[in-house]
Amino acid sequence: MPMRRWAMGIGAGTLVALAYTHQQIVLIEARYAMERRLAMRADRLDQHHILLYNVLTLQAPRLLEQRLARRDVTLVSPRRIAWMAPSSVPAIPAAELRGAPGLLARGRQVMASLVTPHATAEAEPAP
Repeated sequence: MPMRRWAMGIGAGTLVALAYTHQQIVLIEARYAMERRLAMRADRLDQHHILLYNVLTLQAPRLLEQRLARRDVTLVSPRRIAWMAPSSVPAIPAAELRGAPGLLARGRQVMASLVTPHATAEAEPAP
């Protein structure tokens, strides 16, 4: 009889220890999930700020036009156009690519090629 109680005590202690260990493992998994969600939230906030900056940058020409109109600044055509030869531009080393560019990167490349000026000009306020 005393041996049976002793075995029951060991069994109950083992079950309590297993339940405690399981609880600690669940808490650790929850902590990792929370850290992943916080990292994902931070990434999304960064992306939001980048996209907001891009939207404001796209609206900048309109705002500049409004400011110039308010100050009565008129622009004149350049007197001459200076073309730069491609060989005179120093080569910029490309960053290492990890596979094919994604949709966002390709969109940026297309927009950059459309927006990038190919000639330089100087503007002066009209007298």
